[in-house]
Amino acid sequence: AKGAGLGHQFLKHLSRCAVLVHVLDPLRLNPDNPVQDLEKIKKELRAFDRELSKKPQLIAVSKMDLAEGRDMVEALKKAKPRTKIYPFSSATGEGLLELKRAILQHICKYREKEAVVPASKDGE
Repeated sequence: AKGAGLGHQFLKHLSRCAVLVHVLDPLRLNPDNPVQDLEKIKKELRAFDRELSKKPQLIAVSKMDLAEGRDMVEALKKAKPRTKIYPFSSATGEGLLELKRAILQHICKYREKEAVVPASKDGE
């Protein structure tokens, strides 16, 4: 990673995160190739630190209250049929609960894995 894309400071911060959430704005993506930007980001993560690319990653699509948002979700489902997509709308709140639950689930799993079990005293 040359640091020109996401930047080294930001990438270092990501290494401390339990889950990475890619929030895609359908008004800024190419509808003919909706995964292009996502793949660029994943490539940069791998180049910076392979461990980053192993972290759980969620794909969320914003602006579900607009036709472009719904169209983008359909395009992503076709391009990545085995990937769970979390559509949401900040304007209406649609889909936010499901996205928040998915994030929380990954954080809880991460904390369970990272928890250190204290050694027992005197073999207890």
